[in-house]
Amino acid sequence: LGGESKDSLLNVFRRLSKLRRQESFQFGLLESGYDIKTNTFWFIREASGHRGYVIVFNLHQSEQAHISLHDLTKHDVPSHIHYEYQWPQAPLSTSNKAHIDSDNLFIHPRSINIFWWMPKLVKPNILFKTAKEHTHNQ
Repeated sequence: LGGESKDSLLNVFRRLSKLRRQESFQFGLLESGYDIKTNTFWFIREASGHRGYVIVFNLHQSEQAHISLHDLTKHDVPSHIHYEYQWPQAPLSTSNKAHIDSDNLFIHPRSINIFWWMPKLVKPNILFKTAKEHTHNQ
């Protein structure tokens, strides 16, 4: 993966270390997937009552991935998400206050993209039931 000096591995590590302190990364459930058509790997971390996060890796060497996270994740990612971080940085409008349509995302080649959404109002018993079903399916 390439990048400029502002995208140094040390800066990426600092950013990701800070993000790791969020409750969803510490205590949240993990869902992951891979789309062979776009060569895209993603995973979700979400704790009940806290922001949810999805991390998307475009593993393709030269092609942008045009994806619908909402569909790829079977609607685990809401249709409106917010930008958190991208590496290497791209010259895009990346305000974390802007709503992004998760049905129509272009992910740069060889990049890591992190998006978040507002906490969902999920009852803990439903969340744990889903986790239990997920554990039995593996």
